[in-house]
Amino acid sequence: MRYGDTIIHVELPELYLENHHYFGSVTAIFDKFTKEDLGVGKETICRHLKREGFYLTPTGVMIRKSTVHRKGRK
Repeated sequence: MRYGDTIIHVELPELYLENHHYFGSVTAIFDKFTKEDLGVGKETICRHLKREGFYLTPTGVMIRKSTVHRKGRK
């Protein structure tokens, strides 16, 4: 996998107006949200994403790791 092919999708609970956010790394999530917003720290998120590929935080935030599919070059 090339650098930049991973995408982290953060889905906030329904009560937020903008509830879908996309990031290139777990670290980038914490440029927008705090540990208190998510209910967990970076290490916990990394551990769950590595093991299962998704994580539902105690505050109801769903975090998923996926791959960006790109068109191949000719």
